[in-house]
Amino acid sequence: MLWHFSTVVESYICADPLGIQAKKVRNYGQRDLWAGPLSQNRFVILFVNRKTYDLEMTAHWSDVGIPDDTIVLARDLWLHQDLSDVFIGNFSVTVKSHSCKMFILTPHY
Repeated sequence: MLWHFSTVVESYICADPLGIQAKKVRNYGQRDLWAGPLSQNRFVILFVNRKTYDLEMTAHWSDVGIPDDTIVLARDLWLHQDLSDVFIGNFSVTVKSHSCKMFILTPHY
């Protein structure tokens, strides 16, 4: 059974003092991208894959509200790990079938 993903975003990030709800910024049929601002100049993104197969999904900085040429660090919220790469312009990840992945993005202007 699939989770109600807006509830996942709201409940996981609800303690953030900025208090702004994430919203769906892209919908590609059975795959969605949710994004929203957080305090300390950070952003949350959630990739949702409702398809029956794994696929690569991409968040472009313009979807999230980050200038295109910005260097961004990412933290995987499910694994509780900072990613070792830095990202410029977009962030891509493979999302398993009927699954989601959630990250905190920290821009470095």
